[in-house]
Amino acid sequence: MSVGTILGAMKIPATCLALVFAPLLCAQTSAPPQAPGGSVTGHVIASDTQRPARFATVYLLPKDETLKGDASKRDSQAKKAEDRLTMVSVESELDGSFNVQRLPPGDYFALATAPGYIVPVQLPVSSEDKLATPDMNVVLASVPVVHVATDQTSTVDLTMERGASISGVARYDDGTPVGGLYLRVQPATGLELPENYGLGQALMQIAFVNQRSIATALDDGSYRLYGLRPGKYVVTATLSTARETRTSNAGQSPLSSSWQGLTVYAPGEFRRSKAQIVELKDGEQRTGVDLAVTLQILHGVRGRVLANGSLHPIAHASALLKDDEGYRKFLGVADGAFHFDYVPSGTYKLAITDGTDWTGSAKDMSAESIAPMYKNADITVIVGEHDVVLDDIVLEPLKQGIGK
Repeated sequence: MSVGTILGAMKIPATCLALVFAPLLCAQTSAPPQAPGGSVTGHVIASDTQRPARFATVYLLPKDETLKGDASKRDSQAKKAEDRLTMVSVESELDGSFNVQRLPPGDYFALATAPGYIVPVQLPVSSEDKLATPDMNVVLASVPVVHVATDQTSTVDLTMERGASISGVARYDDGTPVGGLYLRVQPATGLELPENYGLGQALMQIAFVNQRSIATALDDGSYRLYGLRPGKYVVTATLSTARETRTSNAGQSPLSSSWQGLTVYAPGEFRRSKAQIVELKDGEQRTGVDLAVTLQILHGVRGRVLANGSLHPIAHASALLKDDEGYRKFLGVADGAFHFDYVPSGTYKLAITDGTDWTGSAKDMSAESIAPMYKNADITVIVGEHDVVLDDIVLEPLKQGIGK
């Protein structure tokens, strides 16, 4: 006889059954207890409108962990530590409010972001060629800190500052728009560190998701770079000028790929030293920073790299074309040939380095094989009003190759 039949025969009221079996049902379905923690609430306000910021992204980052930067990841790998909380993000409500619960006790950096507003993470700028590890206390100097205690609710209100912007139109020399042009702003002086350099995983993610200094020109050539801090900037554009990719039906990975890009600085210069400097004030919306891509004044530089003696084309090498005004263009030499496209007139130094006949073939990988390597070479290249075809560049072999 089933349990249901027995209970029915006993005519036990349904209310009593619920009281009897409810604890058992709850015991079977209840979630495991949550770790103790505290809560953080607050509001996000837009400084320019003094109104709530709807659907802004609020980030909470553990202070001690964040200040370590990249060292946090290295420490975790070295000690094989358990996973630690590195970031919590939520979206603000229609009234700008937010609520984050079950936070482990401790101090947290609190910041908010939205399109058009400044990300309150001050990326360092260095005038040195060698990038130094950023001081995280400087990077996060303007970010408020909130303390979280177990079973307590802390409050922090966040204000987002409207950033400045730069906009304009990119056109070729015949007036047609340059759609798909990749643009970015850079400090007029010094070198801005990459968004992810030394900042640690959490800040790297915030900087990447909220990049405002990068844009792609629309089909009509127009662009807009926004969310910028006040300061002096240079608008830089990169145009893909020679791309080749070969694939096969054996897989999706390309068999080979090559790419060259042309860098142009507003208003239409090919050297950074001649670029227009755009100075922005707080929240300024600068328009009319147009960019002209004048291709007719550019020329090609091509040549061959051969081995002394046999004069056979060298399998691989690196070629760097540069001048004293900051122009630099790098490409690989394959089968002894190289071709720089769209080079402005001027006097350049061409450096051929890392020459080798190593191809990665089965013969090269045999124990008996030694892939010859070659000495570097530097030559002067003068580009005038026409394309340049260089005399063959002959490299001397090194006394010792690399055994493969």
